[in-house]
Amino acid sequence: MTAEYKTLTFVKNVIETKFVMPPGGKLIMFGVEDGNGSIQRLCSTWGPDRVIGYDIEKRQHPNTRQLDLARIGTEQACKISFADLDVGDWHNHADLRLALLHWCVPLMVPNGLIMTTAPLATRSVWRERGHPWMIQRGFTCHGFDAYDHEPWHRRMTREGTWNPNATCVYRRGT
Repeated sequence: MTAEYKTLTFVKNVIETKFVMPPGGKLIMFGVEDGNGSIQRLCSTWGPDRVIGYDIEKRQHPNTRQLDLARIGTEQACKISFADLDVGDWHNHADLRLALLHWCVPLMVPNGLIMTTAPLATRSVWRERGHPWMIQRGFTCHGFDAYDHEPWHRRMTREGTWNPNATCVYRRGT
């Protein structure tokens, strides 16, 4: 059996169950893989009119747009309820992920959610431009290590390629 892609697992077990999706904004996936079900899950749960996926490659899902995210700008700007920053590989795209994090922050609606790489992994690279910067802007960090007792977390840690402790959700205050 093929392991479920991490984003789909996180959406089903964290975003849908631990948070309330705030109204008034789009749900944006930065980095979209065809066939893993993540973008379709967002569309099915919160409506396709709210969901946009961006990827450098052309993707099949109708809600995806081909875009070099290093060139994101005012044309893509909108109110954001949820952003998933999973573009590229952390080791090669840490600066792009940080730039997208900074791009999203002023667009987040109250209680908006940003799912990204956790301070556990970003601290040595992003330094004060990452976690401390988010906290100073009124976000709280919800690390996925808090869910280590849940079956999905234990299964992912034991059988998967991804460490859920390397992910977190930053939630904007009201």
